[in-house]
Amino acid sequence: MSVRQSDFHFPIPEKVQDWGMAHHCYSPVFRPETEKEIRKVFQFASKQKFFLAFRGGGCSYGDSAINNNGIILDLSNLNKIIDFDPNTGILNIQSGLSMQALCEFSLERGFWPPVVSSSTQATFGGSLSMNIHGKNGFSMGTIGDHVLDFKLLCPSGNIYSCSREENSELFHAVIGGMGLLGVILEVRLKLKKIHSSELEVKTKRTENLEETLDYFERAENASDYLYAWVDGFSSGRSTGRGFVFRARHLEEGEDTSPTRFSIKNHTLGENFFGLIPRSLIWLFFLPFTNKPGKKALNSFYYRTQGKEEKTHRENCLSFLFTDEKLPNLKYSYKPGSIIQYHAFVPRQNSLKVMMQMLHLSRKRGLPPYECKLEKHRPNKFLFSGSLDGYSLTMDFPLNEDNQASLTQLTKDFTELLLFNKGKVYLAEDTSLESKTVREMFGEEDIQTLKQLKNFCDPENLIQSDLYRRIFSDLLKF
Repeated sequence: MSVRQSDFHFPIPEKVQDWGMAHHCYSPVFRPETEKEIRKVFQFASKQKFFLAFRGGGCSYGDSAINNNGIILDLSNLNKIIDFDPNTGILNIQSGLSMQALCEFSLERGFWPPVVSSSTQATFGGSLSMNIHGKNGFSMGTIGDHVLDFKLLCPSGNIYSCSREENSELFHAVIGGMGLLGVILEVRLKLKKIHSSELEVKTKRTENLEETLDYFERAENASDYLYAWVDGFSSGRSTGRGFVFRARHLEEGEDTSPTRFSIKNHTLGENFFGLIPRSLIWLFFLPFTNKPGKKALNSFYYRTQGKEEKTHRENCLSFLFTDEKLPNLKYSYKPGSIIQYHAFVPRQNSLKVMMQMLHLSRKRGLPPYECKLEKHRPNKFLFSGSLDGYSLTMDFPLNEDNQASLTQLTKDFTELLLFNKGKVYLAEDTSLESKTVREMFGEEDIQTLKQLKNFCDPENLIQSDLYRRIFSDLLKF
């Protein structure tokens, strides 16, 4: 089946930007709803020599779904639930299904996805392409660890069934492959059986980063979820102070409420305290989105929690989808934007390296406005950042005044990670170069991606801005 341009509706270019608003392009955006429509776009791109990139919920900070001088396929309309077996918990879905739809469907049936992102807007296919981790990475790994198999449509026109047994190399490269090999059409995964939508949550204030890490090591065996908020403005003996949040799913019989799985009773309301629309809360933070304001807010927030560990119950939607509590908060950074540096550090070097990163950012006058700590386990997926250790996520405001100094700071962070055998999460990266990627992830990963790229996309049609920035020199065809 050939596609003529006269038979093809070519969308008017529109502005597409990353979640942090730091990168954008003006590109035609195709929104296919069927496999047939995707094939038409592939054929059109091949004939007209257009490069294309894929987009899901638009939740990545970096340029993985940005495509200057090319076209974009928004795959969020491929959002059907195909089949579910309540006896096994195995769910078959299209890749454009959102995290919100996935969680609502699961929860109403007494199940929960084993790994979720922090945003309900993320699509499952996008999450799989970035191989996201959640607040349980230390025990459950990444989202790819729980996928049984998927179907991949390549620009070549071929469809491949991929699992750990069938097309295994492709399976481990597409998961975390940043959408560079093809379109994930359908995915089968195994859900987790739960007995309530409520979690038992414990919160502990820590005095510094060392105490935070010690708490993680002691608490992980008794926790289903574990993460920390870190005060990026803290200094001296208090560097890295914050709150550790740990939670566990309730056991059978701990919650006997007949509405324990009701979505209606467990979703966040549209209004804050029943009065102020959540979509407008960001306006309150606008006067505080600067260094003095953020420092004051962090100090106030830290002091609201006493020294003793506190326990409460919270529904899993509220606890795990933290970005939804204050939607549109990123708008308080305007007219600037946000970049994120997501560093993974081996366990034995974690305290030293993360302390150096916090000290360095504060010394340069660029403290992170938001900072989060999580624990991880290694996996076998290509270009995976996950390792036996910790990750520190740092959000920085970006504007014309600090762009050059912030670029230098992230380069210095990267040098520090390379020296200590750490890695950067490519899905959120905005600064790495091809030479650094080769050094960080190794020649074997590069050559595997090159071979699979030639196999799946022989015309090299799939090219995001991220691809051209960090891979084009390495994958010369």
